[in-house]
Amino acid sequence: MYKKSINWDNLNIEMKLRYQDKINDDDNFLEYISKYHLPNLDWLEDKNIKTKSYEVFVEEFNEIQMSINAFENLMLFADLSFELIGIEDFPIDMPRQYFRFPALNDRRDIFSYRNMSPEEIVQIEKNILKAQTKMNIRNDENIIREHFTKLEFLTIFSSFEAYLENIYVEFYLKENLKNEEKLMKEAGVLIKMNSLDKSIKKIINIVNPELENLLLGINKNIFDFFYISYLVRNIHTHKLGRMSNHFIESLKNKNLIKEKIIKKNNEIIGTCMYIDCIEQKK
Repeated sequence: MYKKSINWDNLNIEMKLRYQDKINDDDNFLEYISKYHLPNLDWLEDKNIKTKSYEVFVEEFNEIQMSINAFENLMLFADLSFELIGIEDFPIDMPRQYFRFPALNDRRDIFSYRNMSPEEIVQIEKNILKAQTKMNIRNDENIIREHFTKLEFLTIFSSFEAYLENIYVEFYLKENLKNEEKLMKEAGVLIKMNSLDKSIKKIINIVNPELENLLLGINKNIFDFFYISYLVRNIHTHKLGRMSNHFIESLKNKNLIKEKIIKKNNEIIGTCMYIDCIEQKK
């Protein structure tokens, strides 16, 4: 691990108290998040906010989280309601009314409301079948979750990039080195012209280079994780979520694709390729 290279004197007291005793073992990044963050299931806190850029990010992130929670709860409550009347396969075969344009289901809308026609049912079934085939999913609810998760990822990614831009602007404004309009243009170019891992490193080196050592102390492959997140974002925004040769070649160039031998009864029956940006315990 990288903990020996961290100079804790170069980090503020909040960082030291929060992380110093938590990176002294060999936990990988996902285990770290699971152990210290996910059990809380809490909102981002604003009580220790010291910068405007973080305040804006916290507000945006919590609003996104609120929307995600609302969606998850609506699906949960619908599932529970159907269970009460003896229908236990709601997530598998959702009522086709759920896939209609909402105005068509609203009895209060005297102009748009109408019963489902056979033609409409056929069209919805056709759309569902195509989605199931393309995504290799049988569960109706999972089709919705896949798309909602994509929107969630893209929104949070965009908010985080905006956060990095705001850090850049706020730091130099505090130093009275440049005017705000020029800083905003520079920040936009920095984020646009670099992958996420490089953007984070550039911002860290501006604010406090020791933060890079801290992140590497949490997990030495964390910047590979950021890079892959950047590639995944590009796939969804430019390739409709479809894997491309560029994606594979980009991973190969950074040695992020590894080969796994598949065995059955101690005999090798094949191999598979997988992305390994998170260090795994042996």
